[in-house]
Amino acid sequence: MGDKAKTEMGVAEDIRRYYQNAVFIGFVDGIGWYARQNDLKRLISAFDNVFTFEKSELERFIDYINNFLEQPKLK
Repeated sequence: MGDKAKTEMGVAEDIRRYYQNAVFIGFVDGIGWYARQNDLKRLISAFDNVFTFEKSELERFIDYINNFLEQPKLK
């Protein structure tokens, strides 16, 4: 497993342990992940949602944030 995937999986564990109400969002860029698809799958599994920097994905990210902000908050 690549270092980036290992790191993000560890961060995800800590976030879920210490910040139960947090959402862990990831952004993936670059063609290098195409050659390392197994690492990419592991990396993506660490996140609650994943986006790229393509215009339609950025629009999806904005919609995701807007929907998240409209939800009732836990206290």
